[in-house]
Amino acid sequence: MFLRINYEVLGNAWQHLHGHVRARYSWEVEEFRVGPVYLYGDERTKEEYALGPAHSPLRAQLAAALFSITADAYRNDESSG
Repeated sequence: MFLRINYEVLGNAWQHLHGHVRARYSWEVEEFRVGPVYLYGDERTKEEYALGPAHSPLRAQLAAALFSITADAYRNDESSG
């Protein structure tokens, strides 16, 4: 069952801000559920958890939504330079 969303916005290693959004679930082991996702170690990179064709519709919807909400910002940025 869905529990919450963890998000972080970083800008210290790259010259632009970037973010990570991760769903968290009540079925996760408690020691991992309360910390950052990278505590899962190699478990989180197993092939069975990799993105694939089943995720394509969701990825397309997310991309369209992000483009829609950022289009004006990028359009304004291009016109100022």
